[in-house]
This record gives sequence, C-alpha cells and structure tokens, in this order.
Amino acid sequence: MQTQAQQFAAKYAASIAAEMLRTIKWVRRAATLIMVIAMGISYTHQAHYLASLGADRIAAWTIPGALDCLTFICVKVLGTRAVVEAARRTSGYVLAFPVVVSGVINFVAPGALLVKVVFVAVVLLIPAAEVVASRIKPDFEAMDTMERAIVPVAADPVVRERRSAAARKGAETRRRNAARRRRGKPVSAPVSPGQVPVTSPSAEAVAKIAE
Repeated sequence: MQTQAQQFAAKYAASIAAEMLRTIKWVRRAATLIMVIAMGISYTHQAHYLASLGADRIAAWTIPGALDCLTFICVKVLGTRAVVEAARRTSGYVLAFPVVVSGVINFVAPGALLVKVVFVAVVLLIPAAEVVASRIKPDFEAMDTMERAIVPVAADPVVRERRSAAARKGAETRRRNAARRRRGKPVSAPVSPGQVPVTSPSAEAVAKIAE
C-alpha cells in the first residue's frame, strides 16, 4: 500500500505531459490572439492613412489586408511543428517583409511621436509572440529525469516483489522465534541479507550466566 506522499508523487509525475501540452496549447492560442489584435489595429490605421494620401478605396483597404495575409501565412508555417526546416527558415525571412512595411506605414502616418511608436510596437508584437510560441518545446530528457526522481520506488514491480519477499521472510523468522521461545530454545534475530544470523541465548543460559 502506498503512502500519501507516494500517491501524490505518482499523480504529479503522471500530470507532467498533460501540463506541458496544456502550456503549449495556451501559448499558441495567446500568440494567435496577439496576431489578430495587432492586425486589426494596424489594418484600420494603415487603410485610413493610405486613403488620406489619395489612394483609391479598394487599394487603401486591400494593401494592408494583403500584408496581414502574408504575415498570417508566415506565422502559421512557423507555428507548424512538422514542417520542413527549409519552409520554416524561408517563412522567417519572408515575415520580415510585411512586418517592416507595416511598421514603416504606421510610423510615417501623422500623429504624435508616442502614437507612432505604439503603432510600430503593435506590428512588432506579431513576430515577438511567434518567436516565443515557436521556441516552447518539451525537454524530454528533463521530463524523464523528473519523472524518475519523483515516481515512488514501490511502483517498480521488481522492487515491490523484493520488498514483499523480505516482508514474508521477516514474518516467518518472527513466527519461528516465537515457537523457539515457547520451547526454551535459542532464537535467531532478524538480520539484513548477507549478514550472519545472531543467535540470542536461551532462558537457561541466561540463568547460568547470572549464577
């Protein structure tokens, strides 16, 4: 029967993988949410600015949309774990193009300097969030080490069998010693494996020594 500490350790070890998967999922969702918010803010800002410069309505509202679509494609490729390294590397390079163009448009748009910096920072949030999300991966060696450190030894069937055998041997020794005591014979004290049994003197031997 496991102790409370062993039961807690076993449940904690079993939750390591689930916790890691849950963290990766929430980080990916948060990165996607940041991208959507940044695109929405930057899109309307750029569209109004291009329209104020004299661009026709279609161009003013589709050019920022095209930049956001390219950003979305690159981010999705970078976030796909099974994609080939060449595609991931190319997406990282291409992502710099829509981010830089969007940042320049947001900065040259009229407004206070602080507003310009904020709109540029909004665009930079997209690659920053993607870098963090793409870097979070499970460390399988660390997980294995942690699991081995906290899983109770009693969970090992070999160790459990050895402990059961030792418990049975100890119980048998105690029963045998009790029978010897009733007959007045010397008894053997339980010892660790590999040690020589220690024989305790009988009652008659103790009486003779006392004389």
